[in-house]
This record gives sequence, structure tokens and C-alpha cells, in this order.
Amino acid sequence: MILNKRASTCAQVQCRSSAGTRAHASAVHKPVDARSAWVPSFAPCVSATAGPSQLQGSSRLVRPVSRRTVIPKAVQAPAAPAPQQAPEELSTTHYDSGGVTVSAYKEASGFSITVEASQPRDMVLHWAVNDWEAPPMEYCPEGTHKVDDKAVQTRFQDGRYVRLFFPTAAAPERIVFVLKELNPENWINNGSCFAAQLKPPSLDNLTGRVLQCEGKNEHWSLKDRFVLANDVLDGFAAAGAEGMAFIYTWLRLSSSKLLSWARRANYQSKDIAWMQKVISERMTEKARGNPDPWVRLYARLTLAGLPRGGGNGDDIRMGILHIMRDNGIKEGHRPGHDEPFLEQWHQKLHQNTTPEDVTICEAYLAFLHSGNHDDYWRVLWDNGRMTKEYLENMHNPIKAWPHHLPHLINPFKGYLWTLKTCHSGADMDTAAEMAKGHLDGDTTWMLFDMLHNRNEWWVPGKTVEIRKRLSDVWRSPGG
Repeated sequence: MILNKRASTCAQVQCRSSAGTRAHASAVHKPVDARSAWVPSFAPCVSATAGPSQLQGSSRLVRPVSRRTVIPKAVQAPAAPAPQQAPEELSTTHYDSGGVTVSAYKEASGFSITVEASQPRDMVLHWAVNDWEAPPMEYCPEGTHKVDDKAVQTRFQDGRYVRLFFPTAAAPERIVFVLKELNPENWINNGSCFAAQLKPPSLDNLTGRVLQCEGKNEHWSLKDRFVLANDVLDGFAAAGAEGMAFIYTWLRLSSSKLLSWARRANYQSKDIAWMQKVISERMTEKARGNPDPWVRLYARLTLAGLPRGGGNGDDIRMGILHIMRDNGIKEGHRPGHDEPFLEQWHQKLHQNTTPEDVTICEAYLAFLHSGNHDDYWRVLWDNGRMTKEYLENMHNPIKAWPHHLPHLINPFKGYLWTLKTCHSGADMDTAAEMAKGHLDGDTTWMLFDMLHNRNEWWVPGKTVEIRKRLSDVWRSPGG
């Protein structure tokens, strides 16, 4: 009987062990819901002498300990700081006259202007905003003092630079300034003033200013026109295509002589030479580096009608005097051959030389070669659309007909070159001569070969090739 009970107990153990094994296998191969599933729990070992009650307890099924379910939640990360906006360069201009570089930038919170000297020197920035209005003192650098209602003065730090900053809401349209060197005292004004444009101006105000000067000023000249053009150029460029189209139209009317070149106004030849140089170089910078393609286009079109400028302007005034004195021509109270034409032209050259003087010199040389006044009048008309009536009604009229003095041919050939170096920016021969020192040998040879054979059939194709070779030169800063 005892043996039967033990046998029965062993059978129960095997049966339950087999059921437990099947349950364990089921738990391994099926996904288990942790919230409700029953899982088997076995004793780590069973003693051979364990009683039935111990064996029954060792194989019972138990519910696992309940644990709190962790549900992940998405948490928004703190926003990354916005990348700092790089300052936008509005303009960078180097002025040879003052030896300074002017840079204007648009920053996140306002506008900054830096005027930096090429060489350190004891110097003051005499400056204002818009059209010479004194700026609010709270926006001026430390140490600035107010001169009057029109300007303030700020000393260059270590003789090297002045930095100005205006918040966006308080920024003017532009900064204007001149330089004052202290030891010795010397004022530098670039012919009118230096400027840095910050905001696009009112186009109506700019055009109104030009029209006022052209239509109302009693004293007005070609030099005054270039001074005004230099002053408003940055404003018209900031206004974009419409502004530069006005500049092009205005100066094109001038070069076509549809606007007066001299209206009760005189100036020295060195002054017009300097202003022509300034406006042509600044227009070249607009054509080379302005980000607006329309501004670049209109600047290039405008350059075609601008004089070159530069050279030694005093050579125009003194050159004619030297020719007259060296060749026995009466000048003022000096005795000599009385040549009214040269005396009248000499007065014009002294008081308001213009590109017209190149045409007059070419016509005079044609007459000196032939002795025929018809050649004089022909060249005046062909090269400059000038007539006898036009000459007689100029601000400094030329009413006399020239005398035939062939010994003056060589002196006036040299004088023609002096006039062209100042006034003939669009003259290809003059431009090539002035540029050859900045070009490589192959390009220089091709350029002069084209000029010497300008009437040949192959010249148009050669012109395109030369333009490609020159593009890298004129697009470079200072090109």
C-alpha cells in the first residue's frame, strides 16, 4: 500500500513537471502580456527526500510582482540659438585723395561705418548725416565735439580709424564727411565731400536736386555738374535700376552737349581734371563691383560718355602759354605775332577747359597741315558737331579764324596729347596707351595690333577676343 502511494506520488510529480515544462516552453515562444499573464515558477532544485507537500509547493504557478509601467514621453528640447547673421557689406571705397578706406555694413541691430587711414596720422573726421546735418550726440563716439548745427568732429583713434554706429531706427540715409589733418592743418574734401550711403534715399529728392541745379543755378559749369554727380552717385546706385537710369540719361545729355557746359562760371583746369578723374573712377567701381546687374549695366553705359580725367591739369593751362611764348605769339602784354584765335582759345583753356578743346585742337592741326580753313570747319563738325555760330556763342567765345603758322604743328601735336589724357576717356588710342603698363605682353600686342589695323575685316572678331582677355583686369579692384 505504501508502495502504491509512492508510485502515485511520483506519477503526479512527473505529470506536473511535464505540464510545467510545456507552460515554460509556451512562455518562451509566445509574447507575454505583463499585466495579466501567469508564468511558472520552479524551485531551483528538488531534494530526493522531499515530501509530497514540498513537491506540490515547489511547482505552483504564481503571479509576478506587479510593477508600474513606465510610458516614455516626448520632451521638447530647448531651441538652438539662431545663427548670428553676418553683417551685410553695403560698400567699401578707397579714396586716394584722403588716403582712407570707407566701409559701410548693415548689421542685425543697425548700421556701422568705419573710416580707416592707410597711414596713421594726426587727423580729425569732420562729419554729419544726410545733407550736412549734425547727428544726435548720443550716437557719436566718445570724445566727439559739436562744431555747429551742421557738423561734429571725431578724432581718429591712434591716428588710424573712426568707427560710427547707428541703431536701425535712428540711422540716417548717409554719412558725409571731410578730413582735417592737424599737423600741419590741411583740409581734404575729394572735390566736394566723402560719403557712405546707408539707406536707399528718396528718388524724388535726388532727381529734384539735380533738376533744380540744372534749371535754376545762375552759375553752372561742367565741373559743377561732375561735383554734383559725385555727391549723388551712391544715392542713385542705392535706388537701383531707376536711379542709375537717371544718372545715365543726365550725363548722356551732358556729353551730347544738350546741357550747358558753361553758364557764367569759371574754374581752373586742375579742378576739372581732378573731378573728371574722381567721377570716372567711382563710376568704374559701380560698373565693376555693384551687386545689382542693372546698376552695373547703366554704370558701364555712362562711362562711355565720361572724360578720363587725371593727368596734370595745370599742363593744360601752362602748356598753351609755353607754346605761345616759345614761338613768338603775342600773349597779354608780351610782344609778338598777334594771333587773335590763339589768344581767345587760350582764355577759354584758362577759365573752363572741356572735352571740346580736344576737337578744337584737332581742327586747328588739320588747318595747319593744309592751310585751308575748310579743313578747320570740317573737322570741328565731324569730330564735335561744332559750328562757327557755336564757337562765337560759347561762354568764352572764339570768334577769330586761325592764322596759318605751320611751325606750330609739332608743338600742338604734343598739346593734343595733353588734352586727351585729361578729356578723352572714350578715345581708344588714349585708353590703350594709359592701360598698357597694367597688361601682359600678349594682350598689349593684340590691343595695339587691332588699333593699327582697325579698318580690317578681322578686327570685330579680334575685339571680342581682347575683351575676354581684359575682363579679369577691369573686374579686379582698382581695375
